[in-house]
Amino acid sequence: MHETLSEFLKGFGEQIVTFKGFACAFALLFVDFCAIAIFCKSYSEKKFCHKKWNRRFEYLALVDENRVIPIENSEILLGRHRSSDIQFPDLSVSRYHAVLTFSDGILLLDDLNSKSGTYVNGKRIKSAVIKINDEIRIGAMIFSIKKIKDGDNGKRKKEA
Repeated sequence: MHETLSEFLKGFGEQIVTFKGFACAFALLFVDFCAIAIFCKSYSEKKFCHKKWNRRFEYLALVDENRVIPIENSEILLGRHRSSDIQFPDLSVSRYHAVLTFSDGILLLDDLNSKSGTYVNGKRIKSAVIKINDEIRIGAMIFSIKKIKDGDNGKRKKEA
């Protein structure tokens, strides 16, 4: 009986080692599968959010007398500095003048303590909700938020 018990324990030990290897391999495969599932889900959510953004803002732009600038980000820095998202070369515009933000379905314009101020429809603001066709003045630069649409040739045009 002594030999059979030692043989039993030896066989049982080998089975435990085999089981540990199997359990570790299974755990690694499970973790890899979960990581792939999370990656796929986040990718699909990113695509959904991008489509939602495009539906909401693909036809909005900042329009002045010289240019039409599509709104393509949820936060746009307006100013004279090269790092600004939209640059105005006018010295009446501060380097970091204002920021245009889209959040919770609202387009918001915030003045960044500029010297010459930020105006919406003729009123100086610190922060204001922006609507389509609002006139915005930053320094001496005047522009507005307009709806635009794609033309037949793929170029963006102002909506009449």
